[in-house]
This record gives sequence, structure tokens and C-alpha cells, in this order.
Amino acid sequence: MTRKRLFQILGILIAAVWIASGILAFGVLRARKNRPPATTLPPLTSTTAPTTTAPATTAAPFATAGGNSYSTTVPAGTSVLASDSAATTGSSVFPGTPTETTAPAPVGQTVPTGKAAIVAAYLNAVNTLKSTPDFSLVKTETLNVVIDEITPASVRTMANKIIEGNRKTTPVNYRFSGGTDANSGLSPNNVIAPIGRQASVSESAVQSATATATAGGGYTMHLTFGKDTQTMTTPAQTYSGVFQTLNKDSMGLPSAAKVDDFTVTYDNSTIDATVDSSGRLVSLVHHVTVSNSEGHGSLVMSVTTRMHGDHTATYDISY
Repeated sequence: MTRKRLFQILGILIAAVWIASGILAFGVLRARKNRPPATTLPPLTSTTAPTTTAPATTAAPFATAGGNSYSTTVPAGTSVLASDSAATTGSSVFPGTPTETTAPAPVGQTVPTGKAAIVAAYLNAVNTLKSTPDFSLVKTETLNVVIDEITPASVRTMANKIIEGNRKTTPVNYRFSGGTDANSGLSPNNVIAPIGRQASVSESAVQSATATATAGGGYTMHLTFGKDTQTMTTPAQTYSGVFQTLNKDSMGLPSAAKVDDFTVTYDNSTIDATVDSSGRLVSLVHHVTVSNSEGHGSLVMSVTTRMHGDHTATYDISY
């Protein structure tokens, strides 16, 4: 077999496998070419200690704390707590202010209740992350595809090798600064599913949604999704709004490759997300199950396939 002939067969097999599986999205392959070094941004913390005293002044008789205004001058004859020995007539110490201060405890998040509130909370969290300019992200993807039928049968072995070569990927590290990862040139919106768009889904399209408080003041969310179908001309109505689904135009297929048709059936897929005490998304797992997929295409010869499989994308976020 000539080298040219081998590459032609490989081209049609790749096209057939990608079309039929419905889960080898362009992000998997692009990430392999752009592997930034592993980096972690330090937590965003404030180093400014709370102020407990200030010089006496008549020019600024009010101070603010927690959004409320307080008089900074203690009128003559006003009694104060014994612990506030520094507070004297005309001084600028709040009555009742302790002499020692401690950093405030993290403000816990209110756990959303009910499917509508949980779905809205998830969409807000992931879309906020997509628009966040500065953070670090580690994305890990795993792919499992099983060929149920393939015609001609003689190409099954080669098709399985192609699948095996794409089954596992190593973690890819991104460090976004000013909304761009310097190594890949990608924005968070082009790394986090759904790729290149804001997440959107209706409450009725989600089978179930639960939220559970975490010890640190945040909460976790678990969303489940039922059956959805994608064809060559129609995207998956629900899945395309939240997951990384098949995008034929982004496959990088040979110009001579012809895609006749494909159908991908998604089912029993889940999203798990964790929000911290500051309301920031810190962990995200998308698990997409393809219960059945069928495709037909041609390059040099015609190939028809039927497959099933699953794809998991894990996002670990630090700020």
C-alpha cells in the first residue's frame, strides 16, 4: 500500500470516527498543541488592616463601616465602654470599639433551593468565570468510544487505533491574565464549555438539580440531563447550550472529505460544580454520555459507523 493511499484511508477514518462519536470536539486537539506550564495564582487576599483610631477632626465628622455612616466624634459627656479607655471627649474612636481586631470571617453563600434557582446559579457562576480576566485553570479530558458497527469491516482495527490515540489526554494548564492565556492565545470563553459562547439552558430542559452546602461556606451543585439529539443540520437543543458538543466545522477535516449525514444521541449526562464562600466557581466537571451515534462520510471510499461512548471534562480553578 502506498504512503499516499494510507493517508487517504486515515483521513476518512478520522472523519468517520469524529463524526460518529460526537464527542471529539476541537478543544481536545487544540489543547495538545498549546500546553502552557503549570502555574497557580495566589489567593486574592487583602493586606489592609481595619482602622480602629483616627485623629480628631471637625472637617470629616463621619466615617463609614459596612455601608453605614457613624459619627467619629464623641460628644462631651458621652459614656463609653470601659474597654475603650482611649475614647475620650473629642477623640475619634467609635464607642464600643475593641482594642484588638481580627480579620472578618468569610461570608458564606446562600445555598440556592429549587431547580429554577439552582440552574440560574450555575449559569451565573460559569458565565462569570468565562468573563473573569485573571485566574488559573487546569483542564483534563478523557474520552471513551466503542465501535458497534463499521463498514467496511476491514478498517475496524485502524479505527480502533485512532480512537485509542485520542482516549486519554494529560492535563492542560492555562493562566489567564487580562482575559488571555499567553501560551495558547485563548480566552476563558474559548476553553470552558460551551466553547465560544455563554452558557444557556432552560429550567425545563434540566431533569433534576440539587445544591448542598460545603464546610467552607460555599456549595456544590449537581445537574442531570436526559436525552437530546444532534444531526448534521440541527444542533442538540439542550446540550449545545452547556456542554462541549460536536462541531463539524471545527474538525479540520480534509477539504475533499464529504460528510453525508450523522446523528448523535446524548443521554444521562451530568454537571457537577463547586462554588466557594465568595461565590466563585472553583471546580467544574462535565460528563457527557453518547448512547448512540451513526455517521456516513467519504474521502476515497465510503465509511459508515455506529458507536457509543462518553467524554469527561474536568476544570480545576484557582484565583
